[in-house]
Amino acid sequence: MQKNIFIILIFVVITQILGIYAGYTYYNLIKSGAAIPPVENPYSIENSFYLFFWIIFMTIVILIVSKFWKGFIFSFEPFLIFLASFLFFDIVIQVSIISLILAAGLTLWKTIKPSFLSQNISSTISGAGAGAIIGLSFDLVPCIVFLLLLSTYDIVAVFITKHMISLAKLLIKRPTSFMFSSAHEYKTPRKIYGKVKKVHVFHLGLGDVVLPLALAVSSIVKHGFIHGLFCIFGCWISLILLFYYMKNNPSPLPALPFVSVGSLSGIVIANLLF
Repeated sequence: MQKNIFIILIFVVITQILGIYAGYTYYNLIKSGAAIPPVENPYSIENSFYLFFWIIFMTIVILIVSKFWKGFIFSFEPFLIFLASFLFFDIVIQVSIISLILAAGLTLWKTIKPSFLSQNISSTISGAGAGAIIGLSFDLVPCIVFLLLLSTYDIVAVFITKHMISLAKLLIKRPTSFMFSSAHEYKTPRKIYGKVKKVHVFHLGLGDVVLPLALAVSSIVKHGFIHGLFCIFGCWISLILLFYYMKNNPSPLPALPFVSVGSLSGIVIANLLF
């Protein structure tokens, strides 16, 4: 696999390691009474369906509004970066004023100097914070249900309704923290998406990294670190196989079903071994 694609995997690994650290740190704060749980009842499967339908609703709103206002989805990106990165910094550093300064600085850097570097770093920090909180919001079974619901939706949205492809085309118009990106240079020009070119930019949605991370955090809370590590190992292996396939067959594919299978397989293997 070429170095430029490998860069995405490096950011994925960093995001998930940071997210697991943040999630475990926050879990210990909750146990000690120094912090409150993100939700009152993480064991409720109803929460999985509630959040799933909320995501569907917001996706529909974004698609409709974006038809009339192309920059709509980018208008609230700074807020999301600030919120998610602040959550991460506040959990890890536990000094609110410093967390605010770091989150504001990261948000300004990404907004003022948009690039692949600022995009991937802001995605890493934001994804780590979001994954940690989502993982602590669900017990393992509701988290698995939530992951399966979104994986099914991802397949429908890419292969049947194809509106996820439309959303992706909108997002890749400029560097955005909703995904990781890296350019891949082929040795000889080839036909990609109907055009002959030598360089193709690969993108991986942030949700495809955050959701397996959330599952790993939930698994750690339920069973311990070994299960969480096996979960993210499974995610990494599935991503390597997916990128290897896409390098030779560049086409829009739903990544979440692949990483979900890999992550869940890791948990199953951990259960069998330990």
